[in-house]
Amino acid sequence: MVLEMKKQSMMFISVIVIIIVTSCSKDDDKLAEPLIVGKWEFSKEATYDGSNQEVLQDYIHRCETKKDFMQFELNGNYNDSNSTSDCQSEENAFMYVFDNGLVKLYSNGVALSYAIKVKLLTNNKLRIKYENSSSPTGKAYVSEFILVRK
Repeated sequence: MVLEMKKQSMMFISVIVIIIVTSCSKDDDKLAEPLIVGKWEFSKEATYDGSNQEVLQDYIHRCETKKDFMQFELNGNYNDSNSTSDCQSEENAFMYVFDNGLVKLYSNGVALSYAIKVKLLTNNKLRIKYENSSSPTGKAYVSEFILVRK
């Protein structure tokens, strides 16, 4: 009887040790980082010809030493930089929410008038479509770009 109780106690302790070891993995401590997080440099611009066929053109950076980019941080901060021909940076900083393939930007808690639709997102490539609903003509302004991770 004592021997049987010892076996049961050892079995119980073994099960507890296995549970503790397998449930306390360091991988559980890391949150999955959304794929969009990172710095993305503009690479191509998509336009459409008269037949509505897509034409990809190299993105023209107005300053050779400063490339235009977007940056998404894990904490919800977003910033971008576009340079002028005299290499002065025009920078923006907002908060963002990325949900269902759409990036919504917020300034002081108020959503901006345009959204960024994510058409493709891989480890190294981000294809976006800007849709601005507040153009003076009432027509939506649409631009498409391909960015590469930097």
